[in-house]
Amino acid sequence: MWDDLSSLCASVKEEIKTNNKDRRNESYNLQEEINYHLINAWITFPDYPSTIEQLIEKGKSLKRAGELLHEYKNEMIPEHKQEIFDKMREIRSSHDAWWEKLQSERHQKHLDFTSRIRANLEKNYERYRTATNALERVRSNADELRSKIESAWNDDWADRAAGWLSESEDKIRDIKNYIEQIESWIDEDERKLAH
Repeated sequence: MWDDLSSLCASVKEEIKTNNKDRRNESYNLQEEINYHLINAWITFPDYPSTIEQLIEKGKSLKRAGELLHEYKNEMIPEHKQEIFDKMREIRSSHDAWWEKLQSERHQKHLDFTSRIRANLEKNYERYRTATNALERVRSNADELRSKIESAWNDDWADRAAGWLSESEDKIRDIKNYIEQIESWIDEDERKLAH
């Protein structure tokens, strides 16, 4: 009877040992499947040239690993589950750090962009002021020439003054065109700042 009981115990122990070995092997295979996704999610510091799109893809791999861990949790041994969980936590922490870094860089780029636009606007406002002042001076000069031509006593001087007036009118057209160009630059920069 003791021999039967001893044989039965040995048989049960062997079966448990085989079942534990099978369960451990199955758990290991599931762990390796999850590790594949974790490897794809891994980010290395400091030289990982991440873009938001790349980081999103790595986040998808991390998410898939988490889904698989949840799906396989009853078939895995605690040791394997803990290893996966620890890796996931480490990767999630690196992802969070990269998100923070990318957001900080994007914010700084936006500040730099805004600063450049504002500086450009100031230059264009100054160009506009200078051009409108020049336009007024040339218009005033043209008006004065017209007045003098109308009251000229000498035809030779009137002909020369008409040439000067023609040059002034050409300058007025050029300055007006330049002012329109400056206004379009200002409008463009103001639209950029509005976004």
